[in-house]
Amino acid sequence: MLSSVSIYKNVLDKCSYEDYFKKLKAHGNVKKSYFHPISYKNHFLDNYRTNNIVRERNFENRQKGWDIHHKGENEYPNLNSVNAIDGAFEDCPKESDYGFKYQKPKNLVYCNLIEHAILHLLIVKENYPRIDLGFDGYLGIKGRIRDKYVDPSDLDTKEEFIKLLSIFYDFIESLGNSPENNLSKQDKKSTSSKLTPKETLLKRDRKNNRTILKDENGKLDKDYKEILIKTNKYETLLGKKLD
Repeated sequence: MLSSVSIYKNVLDKCSYEDYFKKLKAHGNVKKSYFHPISYKNHFLDNYRTNNIVRERNFENRQKGWDIHHKGENEYPNLNSVNAIDGAFEDCPKESDYGFKYQKPKNLVYCNLIEHAILHLLIVKENYPRIDLGFDGYLGIKGRIRDKYVDPSDLDTKEEFIKLLSIFYDFIESLGNSPENNLSKQDKKSTSSKLTPKETLLKRDRKNNRTILKDENGKLDKDYKEILIKTNKYETLLGKKLD
C-alpha cells in the first residue's frame, strides 16, 4: 500500500472531493446506513433518550479492513460520533430526520486508510480558509496508517511512510495564504490568533508528526530520524531544528 504513495499525490493535486468520493465507490456500495435508523431517531426523542446509537453491521467490506467515510463531513465533522451528531442536529425541528440523510448508504463510501486521509484533506482544501472541517479527522488517521502499514523492523516501509507524510505536508503548504483566520473555538484555545489558517494547519500537522514518529520510549524513532535527516525533511516535518 505504501509503495504507491506517488499515486496519492496525483489524487490530491487533481481530484475534487466529489469526484474522489465517487471514484471510491468502486470498492463496493455500502449496503446499510451507518447507524440503525430506528435507534437514530429514538436517540433524539425525549421519552426515548439514550447516550448511544446502534451502528449497523456493514460486514461486507468492513471485514476486509475498509473504513467507512461519511460524504457529509464536508458540512459536519465527525458524523460517526454520537456527541458530534448531538451538537449538529439536536435543535433540528421535530419533523426533521435529525440529519439521518448523512447516514444513508448513498452518502457513505468504503476506503482504505490513506484514501480516508485524502478525503479529509480534500475537505480541508475545498473549505479553506475555514479549517474546522476535515483536519481533525486527517490527523487521527495518520497514526492509524503507521500502525497498519509500517513494519517497525522494515526500513523501507518507514521511508515510504515519510514520503507519504511529506506529500500530505506539501499539500497543506500549497494552500493559499489568507489574512482571515477562520478558527474554531477549540483552535483559538490551542494556537496563537496571529497565525494564518495555513500556519495553524502546518503547526498542528508537525505536532502530530512528532507524536506518531516516536518510539515505544517516547523518543523520536532512530530510523525515522535518519530518514528525515537524509531527505532534508527533519525541520520541515517536525517543526524543530536537528538536535
